[in-house]
Amino acid sequence: MIAPATRTVLVGCLGLVLSLCAPAGAGASGQWRWPVAGSHRVVHPYQPPAHDWLPGHRGVDLGVGSSRVVYAVGVGRVSFVGQIAQRSVIVIAHAGNLRTTYEPVTATVRLGQRVAAGQRIGMLQRNGSHCRPSCLHLGLKRGTTYLNPLLLFAPTRARLLPHLGH
Repeated sequence: MIAPATRTVLVGCLGLVLSLCAPAGAGASGQWRWPVAGSHRVVHPYQPPAHDWLPGHRGVDLGVGSSRVVYAVGVGRVSFVGQIAQRSVIVIAHAGNLRTTYEPVTATVRLGQRVAAGQRIGMLQRNGSHCRPSCLHLGLKRGTTYLNPLLLFAPTRARLLPHLGH
């Protein structure tokens, strides 16, 4: 039997862990949309480095076939449009201190513009991609922490622990 005070602490800890595992509003709310239409597949998964200064893959690469239009995955404001390491990049700031990045994409949006989930933000460039054929690199950060962007699209369900005593 678990004491009521212990149960309260356990439930609070469980809530904290769940809030740190997935981005706010992910999955179940339906507020997140895929950045490309039609069929796509992950051709290079999220592989974060053990330490910030080490190499790794801080996002996912989506093979998009012949699709070239890129859409915002969620509601937000365009916080960057430009070149990084000779690649065209778009960054969108979302609620909950989240940011999504899209590359290599020629922007059809401007800095500071508000965007809706599913709104066209640019066109995938055929050159400048490290994939063959071209792919879209999608990244996700909360503050300074990189996250797996596929968490945005995963359904989430809360599970309650059974009541173990009176």
